[in-house]
Parts: sequence; structure tokens; C-alpha cells
Amino acid sequence: MNYFKEIFGHSKWTASAAVYSIFIQAGLYLFITRYISVEDIGIYALASSFVFVGITILDSSFNSSLIHTDKPTSNDYQSVWALNTRTTFVLAAILLGLVLIFQWLSDKGNIFLPATALAPLLLLSAFNSVHFTGLKKNMRFKALGIIDIVSTSIQFIAILVLAFLDFGFWALVIGLYIKYILNAALLIGSKLTYCSLSLSLDRQYWVKHYTYGKYIISEKGLSSLLSYSDIFLIGHFLGYQQLGIYDILKKMVMRPILILYSSIEQIIFPLLSNAKNKPEDYNKVFKEFCGFILILFFPALMLIYAYGYFVLQLFPPPYSEQSILLGSIVLWACTMLFLNPIDIILYSLGRTRLFFKWFLSTYIIQLVIMWLTVQIDLILFIKSISLFNIILWIISYKLIIKSSTALSAKSYFQIGISSLPLIMLFVVFYPISSPSIIQLVLASILIILFITYHIRRIRLNNA
Repeated sequence: MNYFKEIFGHSKWTASAAVYSIFIQAGLYLFITRYISVEDIGIYALASSFVFVGITILDSSFNSSLIHTDKPTSNDYQSVWALNTRTTFVLAAILLGLVLIFQWLSDKGNIFLPATALAPLLLLSAFNSVHFTGLKKNMRFKALGIIDIVSTSIQFIAILVLAFLDFGFWALVIGLYIKYILNAALLIGSKLTYCSLSLSLDRQYWVKHYTYGKYIISEKGLSSLLSYSDIFLIGHFLGYQQLGIYDILKKMVMRPILILYSSIEQIIFPLLSNAKNKPEDYNKVFKEFCGFILILFFPALMLIYAYGYFVLQLFPPPYSEQSILLGSIVLWACTMLFLNPIDIILYSLGRTRLFFKWFLSTYIIQLVIMWLTVQIDLILFIKSISLFNIILWIISYKLIIKSSTALSAKSYFQIGISSLPLIMLFVVFYPISSPSIIQLVLASILIILFITYHIRRIRLNNA
């Protein structure tokens, strides 16, 4: 089977929605940085991060069991919806408790009110995520893409109007509600739901999904806290204004990559799960996944690195003066692409417990590094995370991947071996803070050659 063609065929709608969302977000950042203060953006970033920890857990835990289950029935979806709902209330209590603790320790401004206002989004996410998972399981990516495009468009318009009317961070809060409510309404109105609103639990089904998801919920809880720990630490040590600048730049880099990566990953995960007992097919699917990452993600990141200085000039001060910070975030994103596939490799094989143990053993080390470096310098903070990611990526194959899968070292390390030469050329020779037009042209040619080479290699492999 030509897995590259399979991945491309299924991902065209979700990828189209992702690209559309990226352009919408770019326009949004240009607008809100002029009409919403840096401090308000920092407050929203911090308050919403607590809630997004819960949303990430709900999206990735028990729902993953549905993807892993062969031909799930309505009873399976019903059980996961009931489990999600119960988890929502526990998460809301825990997360708001953490907000209060942060508020008490930090004393830099009130984030409890916006965090409390955002908490009901957890219930909307619990509902939406079950049915989105059903659409993914049944490869209905066109419906997913259309829903995302419609809700994102209306959210964008609402935020623009509210920000212009001087609603401050409340414009962003209300915009999120509009998106999540629209998602639910479109699912119900289009008859794309896979279970009823009943919260009844059938033991035969919920035990199965709980057993699969309990380690994922623990791992995602910790990984979500870790993924937002930069926000928490910067907000605590450096203040909301510095956080507001950092959050906008991070979202400019990370959000497009995460949106696109998610659109591809939701295709890859079912394909890897289906091939888990066929080593040859499993390696082939993973290699094609790496091919997608190489021709889409690294060129996109290097384009941001090359054009970042010029893009920032479109923003008002103090954002326009942060090209070095932007470049550091780009390199951090590159190292995340090395590391990210580990979870879907182990999840696709049902090795959720192993991944949880591995993640837990590395979580504390990274948190200590972040805690120490953020108090010294923000750039050092980002570079230390990037270096830690590279070390973790290298040792992960020997310690957990090799013994758990039939994935070859060549397949696993393909992403890094192929992309590091391009990354190093930019780091060593490209002046991120003051590039000339000639340097920009040469950088663009280099990126085009990189894409052309890998497309040609993929075609030869599938000939």
C-alpha cells in the first residue's frame, strides 16, 4: 500500500482547515496586539493555560481508547462520554485549586476570575471531543475540516469586534466560547454525533476504556502541565507583560506547527494502530509520517526563522524588537518535532503504562531545569529546553522504543538525521536579527532545495 498517498488523501481536508486556521490566527495576532494591552494578553495566556491543561487531558485520554478499539459501538462512545463528564468536574476542581495556589504565591494580578469564567469550556470539550474522535475513527475528515473552518471564522470575527470595542482579554474569552458552542451546534445540527447525552455507564464498556485511558490521563495531565509550565513560570518570575510578549511569539511559531501536526497525527495514529502486528507495514507508515514532517514542518519553521525579523516589523513595539526570542522559539519547535512521535508510537501499541513511566521519570528533571533557567534569562530558558529535548530523543530509542517495537533505528532517527544539516546551516550562517535581502533569497532557495530533495526521495521510495 502507498501509505504516503493514503496519508495525503485523508489529511487534505484537515490540513486545509489547519492552514486556514493559521492564516486566521496570523491576522488575529496582528490585530489584538494593537487593541489589547500586553498585560491583558499575559493575563489571558495564564488563565487559559490552566483550562487548556484540562481540555488536553479530555481530548487525549479516554477518547484514545476509541481509536484503539476495533469497530467501536454506540455503547463505547456512550461510556467514554460518561467518563469524560465525570472527569470534567474533577479536573475543574483541581485546576481552579491550582489557580488559587498560583494566585496566592504570585501576587501579580487577578487571574482567578477569567480562569473561572473559562472552566465550563471543559464540559463543552468533553462533549465535542467524543464526537470528533468518532469522525476521526471513521475517517470523516472532510466534516471535521468544515466544522473547524466555520467555527474558527466566526470566532475570529467576534474577537475582532470585541477587541475593537475595548473588551480587553474578555474578547478572547468570549471568542473561545463561541468556537466551542458552534462546534457542538454543528455536530448536533449535522447529525454527526455518535451517542446520546445520557450519562449512564455500562460496566462491560467503561472498564475497558478506563483501563486503557487511566495511564494516558495521568501522562497527559503531567505533560499538559509541563507544556504550559513555561507560561506558569514566566508569569510568576517575569510578570504578565513579559508573558504577553512571549505568548504571542510562541503562538506565532508553535500554534501553526501544532495545528498542522495534529491534522497529520490524527491520520497516522489509526494507521499505526492497524499495523501494530505487521512490523514491515508499521515501519513503512512511520517512515511516510517522517516524510510528511520533513517536507512540511521543518521548511515551515525555517521560513519563520528566515522571515521572522521582517514579519515582526508588522507588529507594534515591544513585539517588533524580539527577533532573537522568536528565533530561539523556532529552534525549540524543531526539537519538539524530534520528540513528539514517541507518544503515538507507544500509544498505537497499547503501551500507555510504559510511556507514562518514561514521561514521569523525565518530567521532574525538565521541570527543575526550567525552574532554574527562567530566573537567569529567558533565552537561556528556551535553549536549555531545546537541548534537553535532543538528549531525550536520542536516549529514548535505546531505553524504550527498541525494546517495545519493531521500529528500526533508521526509521526512528530519520527526522533528525535529515533535518539537522538544514537547521545547523541556519543557526551558524543566518543572522536572525538583521538579515540582508541576499541572505533571505539564499535561505529561501535552500529551503526549496530541501523540500524538492525529500519529495523526490519519497516518490522514488513509492515508485
